[in-house]
Amino acid sequence: MKNLSTDKIAVIGLAIALNLSIIVGIYTGNGSELQMSIASFFVGYIGRIFQEKHRKDDPK
Repeated sequence: MKNLSTDKIAVIGLAIALNLSIIVGIYTGNGSELQMSIASFFVGYIGRIFQEKHRKDDPK
């Protein structure tokens, strides 16, 4: 629990929100706009993490 950064907290919240919107969308037939917005946040976050880990100037 001590290693939770702001990014990790945001991703956990987005994962919960995406799951809830999918469940609600199944029962109501709505919510595709919300699901696409949350999914685009995930793609952006994953892209940023990938870029940070695979920089050529990074000595790691």
